[in-house]
Amino acid sequence: MHPSRSRTLVLCLLGALQTMPAQAATKRGRAPAPAPAPLEVPLAADPTQSPADTRRELEQRVLEQPGDMAARLALAQLLASQPDTLRSGIVQLSQLARDRTVGAEAIGSWRAALGFAGTGRDDIPLYQAYLKVRPKDTAVRARLAEIQRGTASSPASAPVGRTAAPAPVLTGTPAYMPPVVLPPAGGGAAAVASPAIPAPVVPAPVGVRSSLSTREEVVVPAMPPRTAPRFDGVASTTTPAASSANYAAPPVVARAPESPDELQLRNLQREIADIESQRGRPEVSAGVVVRSRQGERGMSRLTDTEVPIQLRMDMGDGTLTGHVTPVFLGTGRIDTAFNSISRFGGGPVVATAQPGASAGGQNQQGLGVGVGYEQGNLAVDIGTTPIGFRYTDVNGGVRYRMPVSEEFSFTMNLQRRAVTDSVLSFAGARDARTGQEWGGVSSNGARLDANYDRGGYGLYAYGGVARLLGHGVETNTRAEYGAGIFFRLINEQDTKFTAGLAATGLNYDKNLGYYTLGQGGYFSPQQFLSIGVPVDWQQRTGRMSYQVKGSLGVQHVREDGTPYFPNDAAAQAAAGTSYGGQSKTGIGYSLAAALEYQLEPQWFVGGRLGLDNSRDYRQYLGSLYVRYAFRPHEGPQVMPVNWIRSPYGG
Repeated sequence: MHPSRSRTLVLCLLGALQTMPAQAATKRGRAPAPAPAPLEVPLAADPTQSPADTRRELEQRVLEQPGDMAARLALAQLLASQPDTLRSGIVQLSQLARDRTVGAEAIGSWRAALGFAGTGRDDIPLYQAYLKVRPKDTAVRARLAEIQRGTASSPASAPVGRTAAPAPVLTGTPAYMPPVVLPPAGGGAAAVASPAIPAPVVPAPVGVRSSLSTREEVVVPAMPPRTAPRFDGVASTTTPAASSANYAAPPVVARAPESPDELQLRNLQREIADIESQRGRPEVSAGVVVRSRQGERGMSRLTDTEVPIQLRMDMGDGTLTGHVTPVFLGTGRIDTAFNSISRFGGGPVVATAQPGASAGGQNQQGLGVGVGYEQGNLAVDIGTTPIGFRYTDVNGGVRYRMPVSEEFSFTMNLQRRAVTDSVLSFAGARDARTGQEWGGVSSNGARLDANYDRGGYGLYAYGGVARLLGHGVETNTRAEYGAGIFFRLINEQDTKFTAGLAATGLNYDKNLGYYTLGQGGYFSPQQFLSIGVPVDWQQRTGRMSYQVKGSLGVQHVREDGTPYFPNDAAAQAAAGTSYGGQSKTGIGYSLAAALEYQLEPQWFVGGRLGLDNSRDYRQYLGSLYVRYAFRPHEGPQVMPVNWIRSPYGG
C-alpha cells in the first residue's frame, strides 16, 4: 500500500474511533455528544473516506496479509468502536489478546469496549472472557456482578458540550480506544505471523460472502497452501499449515445468503458456547455410571453402579452444584477354598479353624449426597460417602487457582476423598466368621499444580502428598508427582486436536493392597512410574459434540512384601507368613470416547465408554445420561463433551 494511502487510512480510522461514544449514545436513544479535543486529528484530511471505506480497506489488507497484526488490531478496534459491530470487535480483540506484538493494546481496547457494552444476560460471556485474561480487574468484576444481579445501568450520557462525551460505566475506562499506527504493508514486524491467533475474517466455502462491506463485494481468489509454522509453532513439511501466516483468503461471490453480521454473530456464538462450557449452564442431569474392575471374587473384583442426579444453578456471582447418588457395589462371594479364604479377614488361622466356612457377602449399597460452590478461581465442596455403607465419612475439598501472568498459573488443592479401588477401601468389609470389620479408607492431602500455556503449546507439573486413613486399617502415606508437555496441533473453533508427552509417579510408604485385617484393599506400590503419549480429539457439528482421547506408553510397578496383619503383631506371628513383593514393567494404555446430542433447545442426551489398565489393573467404564437446561441453548454445542460423572471419581 502506498505511504500516503496508509496515512489516509490511519486518519480515517482515528476519525471513526472518535465517533464511538456518540454513535453508542445515538443507538441508546440519547443525544450524541461532540467529539472532545484531546485527539486533535485533522479529520478533513480525506473527506471522501468514511468509516465504512476504512473498514473495507482494513479487511482487504487483512485478507491479503493475515500476518499483519497491526492491521488486524486496527480492524478489531474499528469494529469495537461502532455500536452495530461492538460484539464482533470484542471477539476479535479477545483473539488478539494472546499475541506478543499487539496483545497489550488489544486487552486495553477490549476493556474500553466493555465500558460501552450492554447489560443483558447475553452480554455476560463478554465480561467473563475478559476476566479469564485479567482476573484481578475489580471494576470489570464488579460490573459483571451487577449484571448478574440485574442491577446494572447502561452507560450514561454526559451533558452536551465541546469536551463532554458519553461516560462508560467501568471505572478507569477511557472514552476512546487508542488506535494503532499502521506500518507500511508487507514490511517490518507487521508481517510476522502470530502462531496462536486465527485471522479475524471467518473463512467461508464457495458461495458464502466474506465480511466485507455489504455495499461492495470483491471476488478474492484463495491463496495456495504452503509450509509454515503450525499453531504450536512446530514446522510441518507434510501437511498445509494452519497458522495465521498461511490463512487462505476465502472465495467471495455476490448475493450469498449469509451477511457479514451473521458471520460475526456465528463466531461470537461459538465463543459464548466455549465460555459456557467452562462456566456451566443451569441444568439438571440424571444418568447411570458403571465402573468394572477385573479381579478375584469377593476381594479385588468390583462392579460399581451409580445413578447420579445432579443440579447446577447460578447463585450470586458463582455456580452452585448438588448431587444425590445411589451407589451399588458388587464383588461376589469369596471362594471358600483355603487358598482364597485364607487371604481375607482373619487369615490362615481362621481358615484352618473353620474349614469351608463362608466369610459372608461383601456387596454394599448406599446413598451419597454433596454440594459445591464455584466462583472465579475458588471452588469448594462437601459431601459424604454413601450413607448405608459399612463406613460413612465426610468428604470435601477446596481448590484455588492463582494466576501469576496471562500464561502461567498455580492451582492449590486441599481435599479429603474416598479411596474407591475396592469394596473394602470404599465401603468397608466384614468377616462373618469372626464378626470383625475394617476398611473405609480416605485420602487426606494437598496438591500443587503449575501450568504454563502459550496457546499453541503448554507445560505442566504437579506434586502432592496425602495421608491415607481407614477404620482398622494401617495408616499409610503417598507422594504423587508428574509433568508433561502438550501441543495443540489443531486449534479451531469446532475442531481441536492435542497431543503431548506425560510422566507420572507414585510412591506409597506401605503396600496395603490386600484383604486381611489391617490391609486397605487399594493399589499402593512403593514405586510406580508411567510415561505415555496422550492424545485428545474434540469436535462438534450441528447438534452433536464428541471427544475421543487416549494414551499409550510404558509403566513400571514395584511392590514390596507386606505382612498379613500390618497393625497386629500377635496375629501376624500366629499367621507365620507374609505377602510377597513383585516388580514388573509393561504397556500402559487408556482409551475413552464421549458423545452428546441436543434433542431440543433444552434437552440433551449423551454417553461415554472407556477402558484402561493404568496403575496395574484393568478397568471398564460406561455411562448414559439425559440433561435438561433451564435456559434454551441455541448456539453451537459445548466442547469438550461435559458427560455426567460419578461424584466419587468414576
